[in-house]
Amino acid sequence: MRIPFINEKILVDTISEIDHKAVLSESERQRNILGEEHRFQPTNPLPPSAKQKSVSSKGWGSALQDEKPKRRY
Repeated sequence: MRIPFINEKILVDTISEIDHKAVLSESERQRNILGEEHRFQPTNPLPPSAKQKSVSSKGWGSALQDEKPKRRY
């Protein structure tokens, strides 16, 4: 089942009827203002050679196994 597209005109008309100063708190209004984009990275990321492989793939089927799946013809 697909979700139908929202009618943009109805959405904008409905949103514009809301008195945001009466409904939202000051902190909620501040949160809705566009601001700067932030990107967070770990301070000491692991080098690619230090990445661990998954410990166990039992119960997850062949999708998580390291070997190639066997062809069944």
